[in-house]
Amino acid sequence: MTSVFECIERRRTIRHYDQNWVCPKEHLEAIVNAALKSPTACNRQSIDLLVITNKEVLDKIGEVGLNTLKKGTKEHMEERKHEGYKNVFTCDAPVLFLLVKNDRVNPLYTDVDAGIMCESIMLTAASYGYGTMCIGVLRATDLYEAVGIHKEDLAMAVCMGKIEDGYVPPEKPIKCKATYIE
Repeated sequence: MTSVFECIERRRTIRHYDQNWVCPKEHLEAIVNAALKSPTACNRQSIDLLVITNKEVLDKIGEVGLNTLKKGTKEHMEERKHEGYKNVFTCDAPVLFLLVKNDRVNPLYTDVDAGIMCESIMLTAASYGYGTMCIGVLRATDLYEAVGIHKEDLAMAVCMGKIEDGYVPPEKPIKCKATYIE
């Protein structure tokens, strides 16, 4: 495994995945374990994790999700089909983590908890050399027909896979800034 700092430095949003790769069970369990151990506000643990590796279910999420988007967003997402993706949300990644709000949800903290859990998933995956993509647009869909999750219950999603051989992600330009008060 790679150090956390190295994972942060090299992690990029990945949209090019090896379609023949299957995640080793022990790696998937380690990533899930890291996510579930993520810090949460007041230790509420207001996010549950649904891990999907079933290709038919992933395809159904792509289909149902696209059909429940509003017009402008749907058209934007459909542009990915021209890039050859069947599932425009996951870019055909073989693993999808859905972060689902549970009964301990708190409007002040749950989105923050979801962000922390996403980062745990992405950095742990990066430590194994896998690529990830954080997916916010799925929050605008109703996935009930596909996996029993309503729009208001989905906090965030992350897809994961082995980066396609030969694909080199572009460098990330830093647009944010840090200000120091000394």
